[in-house]
Amino acid sequence: MVNVGFLDGGVGQEIFQRAGKPRHALWSVEVMMNQPDIVRQVHSDYLNAGARTLCLNTYTATPTRLKRAGVTHPIESIYSLGSKTLESIRESSDTHFDIAGVLAPIEGSYLPNPPRSYQSLLDEFRLICALQPEVDLLMIETMSNSTEARAACRAAQETGKPFTLGIRVEPNGLLRSGGSIEDLLTAVKEFDPNGYWINCSAPEEVPAALKQIADHHKPFGAYANGFSSVEPLAAGNSVAELMERKDLTPHQYAELALDWFETGARLIGGCCAISPKHMQQTAELLSLQGAQLVPVSQILKP
Repeated sequence: MVNVGFLDGGVGQEIFQRAGKPRHALWSVEVMMNQPDIVRQVHSDYLNAGARTLCLNTYTATPTRLKRAGVTHPIESIYSLGSKTLESIRESSDTHFDIAGVLAPIEGSYLPNPPRSYQSLLDEFRLICALQPEVDLLMIETMSNSTEARAACRAAQETGKPFTLGIRVEPNGLLRSGGSIEDLLTAVKEFDPNGYWINCSAPEEVPAALKQIADHHKPFGAYANGFSSVEPLAAGNSVAELMERKDLTPHQYAELALDWFETGARLIGGCCAISPKHMQQTAELLSLQGAQLVPVSQILKP
């Protein structure tokens, strides 16, 4: 048997879909504050589909985004509710799983370079880390430029928890900032992430990108998205404008994930628009090929 750290799927997007696509800047976080049962059910469905690491539903809950959206909920209450939801599932489940904290882009996903200094980004990431002290690991997600990736890695490293770095790749193989994957990996080398992901990228962009992160001798893998394009959101529109691909069935996603596994990926999950059904098919196919699905932190151990 070969151990694979098996992540959940597109939690935020799944919550958003089940709530009827509410038009709110914080989408799944807003649902959590008003319809927490939906969030609990989504987490549970991914766990039942085979996930052994579940992420807090706090991707959009950065201080900057909360302020911009005019959210009145105290940020502490948002993170507390996200954590308590997963802790309650853990207490009632016989299945062991990690709880992962999230460090997402501060200003918004798919930005070439945030209009911020390194120090201001670092200060905000440190605050976000302090809001999720009980998590088992930290996942830095959807990094598109070296400055923000460095700030997130430093803040995560300071916690002493294991952490991984997720990189968003464009169709041209570069980051949205115009830099390369190698540029970003060199920029964060001093912080020594415990593992690397290609995340929130189209499945077609994953294989070539995996070859680049595989050369850095750390656990690596991918969780791709199922959007036809992210450009509406990158242009500042609502997440409600994003369209899901019709050609990425659960079986097809599972076949793609199996290809990643066969090239050495030992971290596998799903990102936006990858449902519990996608992850269940992926879990079943990987298991047939001799993979044992385990919490991500188990793969990150030295």
